Amino acid sequence: MSISSEIDLQKYFAGSFEELKRDKPYIDKINEYICKNGLPKEYATSQERSFYLVGDEKWIDEKSGRKLIDKIGLWNKLKMRMEVLKEMEKKLNEIAGNLDKKADRVKVQKENFIDFCQNDILDVKLKEMSVTGIEYNRNFEAILEWQNKMSERIMRIVKITEDDMRNHDREIQQFINQLHSYLKTISDELRRLPKSTRIKIDGKWKEVFLFTVPEWNEKEGRERLAEYIDWMLNQLQGDQFKDENGKEDVEKVRKCIEKWLQSKQLLQYVMKQNTIKVKCRKVTNDGKMSSLPFSWETSNQWSGGEKWSKNMTLFLGILNYLAEKRIRMASDCKRHRAVIMDNPFGKASSEHVLDPVFFIAEQLGFQIIALTAHSEGKFIRTYFPIVYSCKLREASDGINQIMTKEMEMKKAFFRDNDPQSLTRLT
Repeated sequence: MSISSEIDLQKYFAGSFEELKRDKPYIDKINEYICKNGLPKEYATSQERSFYLVGDEKWIDEKSGRKLIDKIGLWNKLKMRMEVLKEMEKKLNEIAGNLDKKADRVKVQKENFIDFCQNDILDVKLKEMSVTGIEYNRNFEAILEWQNKMSERIMRIVKITEDDMRNHDREIQQFINQLHSYLKTISDELRRLPKSTRIKIDGKWKEVFLFTVPEWNEKEGRERLAEYIDWMLNQLQGDQFKDENGKEDVEKVRKCIEKWLQSKQLLQYVMKQNTIKVKCRKVTNDGKMSSLPFSWETSNQWSGGEKWSKNMTLFLGILNYLAEKRIRMASDCKRHRAVIMDNPFGKASSEHVLDPVFFIAEQLGFQIIALTAHSEGKFIRTYFPIVYSCKLREASDGINQIMTKEMEMKKAFFRDNDPQSLTRLT
């Protein structure tokens, strides 16, 4: 029953209320008398039973008394109903207050949901559907229907996202395996590289360089690579890779990725605190080689010619390694390669530092072509059978210059160790 129904009921019983109010004092006195003494036994002269009104000291007939008694019952019923209506009115007011509070709470939660959609949902279409649904669905049934549709869509999106994440994890794992295989190949090839720097001394082959490449556990190596890739991804999400407009700086990202994925960086991360150590044997003045190798740091303190010999030997060994990787050749096949160097000698002029370099070049099939000044020393004609001299000549007009070349070739002469036999032949 609503509050308006209660007001209508009050209007309907308004007349009865006024009449009952007038008779209520008499009704209460009769009711009190009957409750104490019971019905009176006296009768009026008309021989009709009557009631004695206590307080007013008068009798009323039975019919009027019965009406008063009926009015007492009606009053009690109306009083009870009024109490019920008041209780219902109180509850309705409480419900209305609760509804207002819940309406305010719904409004706040609605605003929070819209803020969440605007800030945290990245998918544009899903964001638009969420905001539109919560704004335009007014009744509870429509919201439930919209919620079910959104739940189904979200479940589909979650499934697609999980599939994408699984594919992404699979691709990352595949990339890690490829990186690990690549690093293992590099470490194995680095161990093989010193074989390309061997020279023969006193009938024995000795390697000029020795590489010590640390080993690592494959499982731990893959785990370190995974951590390194996670670190890279976290770095790329930072603001330092965005331009002034908040967009990704593609060129900066590319340069950093190239730097982070260099073999040197990856090997250092996989090997942890261990490092690759390079040692070098020294060629002495008497054409011998030291049995004990020196560290790379110590070899950098050698004389200029010794350092040149060391570096050139390593350079030719690396060139041979790269050439063999490009073209597979049989071990007994004659190699024909050329290396062109611009002013390579520097302080190198002694035989004990030049001989190992040219010997290794010959063993590896390299022909050295050097562009240098003739004033470098006599060793140029000792190690190079053909020498071209390029000179600038003044033209006839006196303005321009013309470059001319002259070839100097070593000539071979027959030498007989038995002059007398040679004389007889002549």
